[in-house]
Amino acid sequence: MVPGGEHLIKNTNWGAQYRLWPIGDIHWGARGCAEQLVDATLRRIEQDPKALWIGCGDYFDLISPRDKRWDPENIDPRHRAAFFKRMGGEMITYGAQKLAPIRKKCLGLLEGNHEFSYSQQVDRAMCRDLADELKVPFLGYSCFKDLVFQKGKRTLRVRIMAHHGAGSAQTVGGKINKLKSFMQSVDADIVLMGHVHIAGDLQMVELKANDNCSDLGANIKLGVISGTYLKTYEANKDGASSYGERRGYEPVPLGSPCVIIEPGPGRVLVEKPVGHLSRR
Repeated sequence: MVPGGEHLIKNTNWGAQYRLWPIGDIHWGARGCAEQLVDATLRRIEQDPKALWIGCGDYFDLISPRDKRWDPENIDPRHRAAFFKRMGGEMITYGAQKLAPIRKKCLGLLEGNHEFSYSQQVDRAMCRDLADELKVPFLGYSCFKDLVFQKGKRTLRVRIMAHHGAGSAQTVGGKINKLKSFMQSVDADIVLMGHVHIAGDLQMVELKANDNCSDLGANIKLGVISGTYLKTYEANKDGASSYGERRGYEPVPLGSPCVIIEPGPGRVLVEKPVGHLSRR
């Protein structure tokens, strides 16, 4: 785990809303990656002067021929040649170009299981190399990071713990329980987790007593699952399928949630990805 230090926000507007985006499980390189939605999220971050983001891993699909999930039909045709020649370098260049407009708003990049497994197979430090390319902190597989809001002598410190995530839960309850286990084991105000491909959130309350045990209070933690941009099912008339489809995974809403921090009242909210009604 990386102790990621602090990110100082000077001249805080105490009446404003600051947005923290956990961006992960994009899966660039897969045919099922919803790239237009990724681009729309990145544009929103770029255009918001009070937006920050942290990378939650699995930016790339990175299923190599040595992986049991390997299926050449599931590779985005634009990247197919690179997968057989220079997959790692091609994807780092592609990801860095996409993320370059928002790199100065980045708290750092976590490594995902796709980057980690690929690095084991081909000896290429994918996430560290992407962080170096963007000139942003590499935060390992999990980290602590403090957001410090400051103006004059007034400060507010928000402690974040972020982890790419783990496990293979398929039910919503199982995924939320994994988030809950992280929240129970760390001292943080906001806990971020990826990997399980839903945008979810959970609040937990810890009771406490004051210094002389004469009164009660409470600490409230917020946990957020960072969502995904990888379609489980996609219309492919040539018969190509994703490993999620072959395993019978449920389809999930796509996009990233956003943690809204109001430093004045010390309040946090969660904005979920927007849904759309189907037209029959």
